[in-house]
Amino acid sequence: MEVFEGCNYSGQCMQLCDDCPFLQSRGFNTNCVNSVRVFGDGAWVMYEEPNFRGRMYIVERGNYCSHNEWQAQTPNIQSIRRVVNYF
Repeated sequence: MEVFEGCNYSGQCMQLCDDCPFLQSRGFNTNCVNSVRVFGDGAWVMYEEPNFRGRMYIVERGNYCSHNEWQAQTPNIQSIRRVVNYF
């Protein structure tokens, strides 16, 4: 998955392939994630607080131009966990 600081895939970008308990510890300079691209199978859970806490949002494969598209009231995302399907 790719997360972007700005809407419409603008600003700082970070690619994730595994769980991230705190985005800022990996070099993402802000706690605002305004757009997301999800590739491949499975889904990701994005959390408003570090260490997979707080309000959570599930995103599946697709493009999300703004935090409104994953039903968030604010773009505050600080941790992300991958959900994998094993068949």
